[in-house]
Amino acid sequence: MLNGGRFSKFFLVALSLTLTLGLVGLSLSGAEEVNYLEKAKDHFQAVVDQDGSLAVSVEGVIPDYYSADGAYLKWVGGPLEGMYFDHEIGETWSSFFKANDPTGYEIKSSVVQDNIVSANVVFTVKQGGDETKKIPVSYTLVYDDDYKIMGETWKIDPGILEE
Repeated sequence: MLNGGRFSKFFLVALSLTLTLGLVGLSLSGAEEVNYLEKAKDHFQAVVDQDGSLAVSVEGVIPDYYSADGAYLKWVGGPLEGMYFDHEIGETWSSFFKANDPTGYEIKSSVVQDNIVSANVVFTVKQGGDETKKIPVSYTLVYDDDYKIMGETWKIDPGILEE
């Protein structure tokens, strides 16, 4: 009985510790996902706000926003299609803002996995005058450990409008 009692106490302590660590792990992973998703939302809002941090380039990269370790923007579809690196990212956003006046965005769906946010986003833009247009984008953002964008893919996807 004595050994059975020790086993029972050991089992209960081990079970309690396992459950506690599991809950801590879940809350930490949930917090990480929220941070990356919030960073993605900040980026989408920066597009709408035509934030200067997207269009201004200093010393080859956009400071405080993109990773200094070879950040890239892959644009798929439309007149800006191409692969852009470092200072070219700011130039690309400047070109986008010259042709479009973003007024809002809606996230149709999103998935966060580790440091990658994939989202279907619809941007509302004005193109000359008050006429608005919807730009459906399959968006992928890859962040470094400092929550700066290492990789960004903007892919125009009309199917998103049907979601």
